[in-house]
Amino acid sequence: MTTIIGATIFLALSGLFLSIFWLGQYRYTGQGHIISVSFNDVSGLNRDDPIQMLGVKIGKVEKINLKNNQVIVNLRIDKEYLLPKDSKIVIESIGMLGEKAIKIEPGNSTSYLSPSDTAQGQVAFGLNNLGDMVLDLKSKTDKLFSDKNLNKLSAMLSDLTKTIKRIEQISNHHEDNIGAIIQNVRKSSDMLTENRKNIDEAILNIKTSSTKLDTVAAQLNIVATNIKEITQNISQGKGTMGKIVYSDSLYQKLFNATCKIDSLADDIKKNPQRYLKIRLF
Repeated sequence: MTTIIGATIFLALSGLFLSIFWLGQYRYTGQGHIISVSFNDVSGLNRDDPIQMLGVKIGKVEKINLKNNQVIVNLRIDKEYLLPKDSKIVIESIGMLGEKAIKIEPGNSTSYLSPSDTAQGQVAFGLNNLGDMVLDLKSKTDKLFSDKNLNKLSAMLSDLTKTIKRIEQISNHHEDNIGAIIQNVRKSSDMLTENRKNIDEAILNIKTSSTKLDTVAAQLNIVATNIKEITQNISQGKGTMGKIVYSDSLYQKLFNATCKIDSLADDIKKNPQRYLKIRLF
């Protein structure tokens, strides 16, 4: 009899617990609507973390999955709230111990996110991110100042010290030569300074000569042009020279006149009395 009573009580309690569990599941899974959001990283975010819009809790994180190198977070939003498609969805820290929440800043779009949509979320910069940055910086600093790098740095400094000493030795060895070179450079500079006036005059004379050469060249061009014109006139039979060169009749007349003058000169030599009459008073 005791066994029957115990079994009855056990079954009743089991049914009660099952009923409570089923009602709870129906309440939290049957109400509201699911919105999917894609994040690059959701470090610290957990299931059942709160969802807030303008400081008011409107739901909770339902599920977190990894898909195609992106984290897909399913948000269960209370049924009375609709999210415009241009809403800003950000994971933020809400506590000193790293607690996370999803905060939504509603947009102005007249279209709303539906279960078939996947919005793009963001991660806000917080103390946890700062801690990660500090840890990353520490890791890089430790790597930079590792024994291997310190040994390399020490070797580089040693080589640099040797190079400096070598330069000092060369400088000391050739100090006299370097001094002489510097002195010669100074003397040359002084000479240039002293003869600056003469140099300026020489440059001015060169410029003047250059101007004169330009004038002479221009005059030569004029002479060349005139010679070219004369040559063209002669070749075309123009002018006295052209007629002399290219006129056969004029040439023949000049030739005949020359022959007559030569004959007359010969006759004067042979018979001067014909042309010279001398009278004695």
